Amino acid sequence: MLAARAPLMIGYALLLLLTACATSSNLCDGFTNWVEPARADYFPKHRIYPLNEEHHRLVATYQPRLVMHALGTPPIDFDDYLRGAELVRLQGENINNVAMDTLATLSYAEQCGAYIKPARQEVVSRPPYPWYVQVFRDRGPGGEEGWLYLKYNLMFDWSGLALHISRSAQMGVNLFGPKAADRWHRLDVHVAVIIGLDAKHRQRMVTITQHNYARTYLAGVAFDASRPVTVAIAARSNELYLDENQPTKRLERVVRFYNDLPYLISGEDRPRYSAYDEVQGQEAGGTLLTTRVVVIPPRHPLASFAGLLAPPKRLFGQIYIGRDGPMGYDYYAPPAAFALPRGAALGYWQPGNKILLRQINPLLTQMRDWRDEAGWNALLDVLERNLADDLHHYQELVEEQTQKN
Repeated sequence: MLAARAPLMIGYALLLLLTACATSSNLCDGFTNWVEPARADYFPKHRIYPLNEEHHRLVATYQPRLVMHALGTPPIDFDDYLRGAELVRLQGENINNVAMDTLATLSYAEQCGAYIKPARQEVVSRPPYPWYVQVFRDRGPGGEEGWLYLKYNLMFDWSGLALHISRSAQMGVNLFGPKAADRWHRLDVHVAVIIGLDAKHRQRMVTITQHNYARTYLAGVAFDASRPVTVAIAARSNELYLDENQPTKRLERVVRFYNDLPYLISGEDRPRYSAYDEVQGQEAGGTLLTTRVVVIPPRHPLASFAGLLAPPKRLFGQIYIGRDGPMGYDYYAPPAAFALPRGAALGYWQPGNKILLRQINPLLTQMRDWRDEAGWNALLDVLERNLADDLHHYQELVEEQTQKN
C-alpha cells in the first residue's frame, strides 16, 4: 500500500525482499487499479461542484481544529510543493515546471506512467495551513436520504513511521538510512476528516481516515456536536486522531490494513506487523495550528492523480517496499467502502466491543484475501447496521431530551 500506515509494519529487510512485488512500466498497479472503477462511478454521481453559498457556509462552520505534536511538522500547500517540479514519464519526454492544469488534463493511462519529482528536498508552507475540501451528497448510514459529507484532507511533505515500533522493526528500518523512520516516503496526502451532516445539516458523525484505516465517532457522544471536531496529528506518521482532551500523551495501536481490525478492538492476538502512534492533544501540550479551507475542483491532481505524486523509492530500483510517493487522495478506500456511508461504517468500531468482535471475526476469517469483494460487503453490512442503529438511538435520545426542555 502507498499510504503512510502500510510501511509501519515492515520489520526485516529479508522479509521485504521476499514479499515485495516487482515493478512494471505501469505505476498504477495494485490498489489504484483496483479502486479506479469505483472512483470513476462514484464521483460523477455524488460529488457536488461548484458549491453554493450554503455549502461554503457549512464547510467553514465545520472546519476541523488541528493540533500538532511537539515532535511533528505542520502540513504544506500543494502549490508550494509543485513549484518548479518535474513530471517524470517512464515513456516519453519529461515535463519541466509542470503546471497543475497539465496534470489535470492527462489521461488515466498517461498518469499511470508518470510521477512528480519536486524541485526541493524540503517544502515549508506558511500558516494558515490548507484543508483541501470536497463535498458529497449521499444517503446516511442505514438509508436516510439527503446527507452531506464534508471531506477535509491535509498534505504533509514527508510521511514517517509510527513513533513506537518494535526493536526488530527498527533494525530493519535502519538499513535504509538513519532518517528512514522519519522520511519513509515523500508526501502524505490521504489523512482526512469526513464530517457527516444529516438532511437538516446537523453534525452527526465524523470519520478520521487513511485509505487503509478508518475510525468513526458519533457527534454528541465522542465530541460536542455543536462545535467543530478537534483532531491531533500523531508524531512522525502524521496520522490523525480525535483529540480527547486528555492532559497527557496517549498511544494508539497501528495495524497494516483493515483485516487486523480485531486487534484494534481487543488488543489481543497482536499481528506481526503492528506499532503505536503517539498522540498529543492540546491539553497535553500540543500546538493548535491555524488553518484555512481550499475547495478544490474536479480533476485536481492532488486528489485525482493516478500516478505517483512523489518519486518511487524502490529497493535496488526494482522491488516495491512501500516507500513510493502516494497516488492522489481520491483513491481512499477499498471499492466496497468507497461510498462515504459505507466508508464511515468501516471505521465504526470501539475498543473493547466484544459483541462486535464476535460478529466480525468469522467474516474476516472467511475472507479469501484483501480484494475479496463479497467478504468486504458482508463485513460492511454488519458494521453499517451497527452504525445506523446507534445513530438512530442517539438521535431519539436527543429529540426526547429537547422535548422535555
